[in-house]
Amino acid sequence: MLTIGKVAREAGLRASTIRYYESHHILPRPSRLPNGYRVYSKDALGRLNFIQRAQAFGMTLAEIKELLQLAGRGEQPCRRVQELARRRLEDVDRRIRELEALAHQLRTLVRKRPAARTDHQLCPLMESNGRLREAPAER
Repeated sequence: MLTIGKVAREAGLRASTIRYYESHHILPRPSRLPNGYRVYSKDALGRLNFIQRAQAFGMTLAEIKELLQLAGRGEQPCRRVQELARRRLEDVDRRIRELEALAHQLRTLVRKRPAARTDHQLCPLMESNGRLREAPAER
């Protein structure tokens, strides 16, 4: 049996994180010693490892809880994991496209020659024509 401090150290988490998972029923409530200390089995470490891996893949705690509930009912959550991973991959691909577009705009802004500032402008580079246009390549 492991105390919360030992579980936290072995899992690389704070004890408060473990208590948070318990309060949200992501981690089962542990048994307690007569002095009130929480004690965990080695299974808790496996579950905490699963939670951390799932979070690293971008899954929310609600999704992780759902997966753990499926496993708790004896079902294999692998199909649901793939579905969540597919959805997350679509989000990542969309964000990459958005970031590539932003990088293009920033490159254009960096290459653009500063214009003269008028009294009502903060920065002509960003305010001209409302849109960034490709600056001619410097020679």
